[in-house]
Amino acid sequence: MAITFQESADHTEYFVDIPEILQEKALLRRDNSGNPLHAVPAMDLWSNTVHNADNVQFKYNDKDVGESWDFSGQYTNLKFFDLSQSKYAERRMLGQHGDNSGTPKQLEIIRREQLGERGQSVPVERRQLYETKGR
Repeated sequence: MAITFQESADHTEYFVDIPEILQEKALLRRDNSGNPLHAVPAMDLWSNTVHNADNVQFKYNDKDVGESWDFSGQYTNLKFFDLSQSKYAERRMLGQHGDNSGTPKQLEIIRREQLGERGQSVPVERRQLYETKGR
């Protein structure tokens, strides 16, 4: 089965297509420095931040399993893989410290890494991992 992923040259448009099953398109707003405009802390397996985005298209239709929906225009976010073995070994991932309630350890990580608190949009000071790996 073919899966297509496209990212625009300016890193603002993201598109995924699995023909006849899934179509996704999101727009990521960026500031003048090229950083995601709306970055928020998140308990995720791959990153401590997600970026709110504009959900242009998010359609799923799988006849084999009998599921179909269209969430186009609803809330969406994008995330970039930003983890390493050392982050897990040093327990610097929000998801390693409980739930989304803002445990003391989570708040410590949020403050130390300047991620903002409880949905506050903050600038991301570093480029995403995929950009630094010479993608």
